[in-house]
Parts: sequence; structure tokens; C-alpha cells
Amino acid sequence: MVSYTLLLFDGNVPGATILGLVGAGGIGLELTTAMRMYDYGHLCAIIISIIVLVSIIDRVSAYIRAKLS
Repeated sequence: MVSYTLLLFDGNVPGATILGLVGAGGIGLELTTAMRMYDYGHLCAIIISIIVLVSIIDRVSAYIRAKLS
């Protein structure tokens, strides 16, 4: 059950970003706003933050899954 929860969490973080790009709000809304305002410094910071966050979540969930197995 823990492994399945981690799997869902791993998929929901990037999914929330994509949903935000199409108008659901959240971090994707920040991306869209930065793109519309041509604020490339802010846009790059958001993209790097998303990549780092997804990587950390993936590593932590893989570590937890390995400890459970």
C-alpha cells in the first residue's frame, strides 16, 4: 500500500504542473504567467525548481521502496 501511494505521489507532482499549464492553477499557473510576461529569469527558476523537486521526490520514493522490499 505504501509503494502504491508513493507511485501515485510520483505521478501527481508532474501531473499537477501540466494541469496548471492548461488553467487549473498552482505552479503551472506561475509558469504560464512568467511565459506571458516574458520573465525568462523567473521562468527558468520555476522550471529548475520543478525538475529538482521531481528528482528529489523520485529518489526519496525509490529509497523508501527499497527499504520496504
